[in-house]
Amino acid sequence: MEPQSSIKDQIDSVSKSTIKYIFKKLFIQLFLLLVYFVTLLYLFIKDTNKVVNGPPASDDGGYFLKTLFYFLMPPAVLYFSYKWVKGKIIKQFIQQFAEVNNFSYSESENLSNLDGNIFVFGKDRYYINVCTGYFNNLPVRLFNYYYRVYSQQNVKKHNSTVFEIQFENLLPPLMLLVDHHDFGGSMTVNFKKPAKLKLEGDFDKFFDLYTEQDLEIEVLQVFTPDFMIQMRDNWKNFSIEFTTNRIYIYSYKLVLNRKDLQQMFELVQFLIKKLEPVLVRMQGSLKETLAVFSK
Repeated sequence: MEPQSSIKDQIDSVSKSTIKYIFKKLFIQLFLLLVYFVTLLYLFIKDTNKVVNGPPASDDGGYFLKTLFYFLMPPAVLYFSYKWVKGKIIKQFIQQFAEVNNFSYSESENLSNLDGNIFVFGKDRYYINVCTGYFNNLPVRLFNYYYRVYSQQNVKKHNSTVFEIQFENLLPPLMLLVDHHDFGGSMTVNFKKPAKLKLEGDFDKFFDLYTEQDLEIEVLQVFTPDFMIQMRDNWKNFSIEFTTNRIYIYSYKLVLNRKDLQQMFELVQFLIKKLEPVLVRMQGSLKETLAVFSK
């Protein structure tokens, strides 16, 4: 039974709504699973011959494998049931955001034109729960991004909620990275000559700022002390990247509660309102610098 999307049942937290749905809609199944597990445990303990003295000599290990299977099956069913319901709740959660903000929703799209650093490294990449709309006449997209990073030791799964803003003007390439964020690879991989900028005050405790060499002046016209105060006080958990004419806002993990998603969208609105006049003023010098840099 798939959770039904309804704006009347506003989802504030995906995790809480998932648990609530499971206990409300799947209570009988959970109860039967619990009865099964308790009965199995009782029979296992009762069989003292196999518990205390071990299985008969003729047993080839099949008894232990079957017992292990029966004991692992209930938690496995619980785990996959939770994952399935949570995926449906996340879908409904994003649909509600789209409805409230007059965005269109698509369960999946081909987003092959993404040019942020995070979309370069990793494998098994895919994008789901895509919302598309406008703010101040600029195209805005929201989506959940999943990928894996492989190393010799292990495979690590990553996921991020991403906002994309498309501007009409050129942007200076830069990466404002939250200190504790680890996206599984270099977030300056697209930069030819990355340079780390020194931030004023205590901003270095929260962020690292990177750009291309020779673009420091243009970047600091955007990331003024007033701008960084706003970032530190309101959005210190989100990383920002500027590409040719797009801004990407990255969360370290999926954003799964309404308060944080709204906070992320407020950052989108702040960047559009704050940067449009600045970008218009700096287009001349930025074009000249980028033209020299690209040679």
